[in-house]
Amino acid sequence: LMGPCNGLIVLTDFDAIILFNPATRNYRALPLSPFKRKVRFHRSMRGGPGFGYDCIANDYKFVKLSEIFRDPPQWHPNEDREKTVEIYDLSIGSWRVFDYDSEEFPSVHWLPCFEIFYKGAYHWSAYAETPIILCFDITSETFRSIKMPHTCHPYDAKIYSLVFLNESLTLICYAGKQTVPDPIRDLTDIWVMIQYG
Repeated sequence: LMGPCNGLIVLTDFDAIILFNPATRNYRALPLSPFKRKVRFHRSMRGGPGFGYDCIANDYKFVKLSEIFRDPPQWHPNEDREKTVEIYDLSIGSWRVFDYDSEEFPSVHWLPCFEIFYKGAYHWSAYAETPIILCFDITSETFRSIKMPHTCHPYDAKIYSLVFLNESLTLICYAGKQTVPDPIRDLTDIWVMIQYG
């Protein structure tokens, strides 16, 4: 479940993507990507599909970040992986491959309650030498990154959530369910971005 964005929500299992309007109960299933992977290769979604409204084009767009690797995967850090970015324009009704520098592209990973559309950009959790928030501007179709606070690390046992707080992008970090919280060490951190970007 993703959204809302102008009252619309997205239902997805990382393959099928359905745009749903709860007010009218209308929905639209997006076609699967026509871009085929090579034989004996597997495509893995890295983060949920981004979804947002382009106010200049008056259109909704979806962004899929994928990694393509050998099937079965070796799960080795040096395993050769191809990263792809695809964009779907709702008004046109088709997918297209987005051209970018794959060498510079960070490692994106899905965190529940982290991905969010805010100020015209979609945000994912990513890692590029340090933890970052990867942003994709829906209108200009450009990527940028925001450094996470130095106390954040995506591989610790904490849970990270991106939310709105008083119209500011806010990162909340708290102890996960699988750990017994230590009241001295496991505090809840709330980072409010007063100036976005």
